[in-house]
Amino acid sequence: MEIEIDRVEYVTNCGYWKWQDKQLPLRAVTVTVILELKSKLDNMKVERNKLKKIVDGMDVGKRYNMRNIVNEMEAISVERDNLKKKLEEMDFVNLQEAFEINILEEKVEEMEFVSAQWAGRVVILEKKIKS
Repeated sequence: MEIEIDRVEYVTNCGYWKWQDKQLPLRAVTVTVILELKSKLDNMKVERNKLKKIVDGMDVGKRYNMRNIVNEMEAISVERDNLKKKLEEMDFVNLQEAFEINILEEKVEEMEFVSAQWAGRVVILEKKIKS
């Protein structure tokens, strides 16, 4: 790659002064370009390292978050299992209570029947006593 540089000297001014720019020799231009590119490369390396640290931090954060998520999921599954057991126990107790309620309702019906029979006998006795 060859760089062509005109060896022309430019006369410039800013309104107050005039000056003449001299072209640097090719070697000086080459060294300047190389130093500039090296400086940009160093800056890019620094930026890359910063970004790499950020990404590594994100990866650690992801692993930490994944551990937390796994732990929370395990805790939730244990809690769910405990709640299922409690629900089964409550269903069993509910069935027992329903069975006991049926037995008590039958006893109440029997008592009502017996009391109705006694009431009928009392009425008959009262009629016999009055007559």
